Amino acid sequence: MVVALVFGLTISLLGCTTMIIPPTSPAEPVNVFVIDHGRTASLAIPASDGGMLRYAYGDWRYYALAKDSLWNGIAALLWPTQGALGRGKLEDPPTLVSVQQQVGSIEHLDLVRVARSSVIEFERNMERLYQSRSDTAVVNVLYGMNFVHHPRPYTYFWNSNHAVASWLRELGCRTRGLAFHSVWQVEYATRSNVQSGGR
Repeated sequence: MVVALVFGLTISLLGCTTMIIPPTSPAEPVNVFVIDHGRTASLAIPASDGGMLRYAYGDWRYYALAKDSLWNGIAALLWPTQGALGRGKLEDPPTLVSVQQQVGSIEHLDLVRVARSSVIEFERNMERLYQSRSDTAVVNVLYGMNFVHHPRPYTYFWNSNHAVASWLRELGCRTRGLAFHSVWQVEYATRSNVQSGGR
């Protein structure tokens, strides 16, 4: 019955778009990128020491450890599991083309302009969180990221897309929509469709 309920929720929410409304006239605007991998999303920002940092959130076993069995997928849907924070380094420049070339399995890529100060503060907070959990770090070559335990449990009702929407709000954007799925639309931003293999 629980599986049927979750399946019903998934079907009902398919196609629901999450709108991203960037800040109006941000001070010292810089590019950040919402990366749609088909079912999940990640976020890339310019790093203070050069290049870019990419962050992602997901289920520890299914995503960080790449143990993507049917059982682990069902477990992640049906009850809270250990959350994972992913962190990866990308090279400059912070452009759509550069991100497309460096990140695999992109279905859509959105560029959003936000204030430099908000990116600096966001990076500081994310790095503090990442370093505080560094004793749990694992390397995931498949996704080109290192993962640590995230303090918030992963659930169907708080997944990678919810995390990205929350991060965008920290960067000064507004979001509208449920963010259950990786279906994004940005107002006043550049959108690029990327043809690549799914995961």
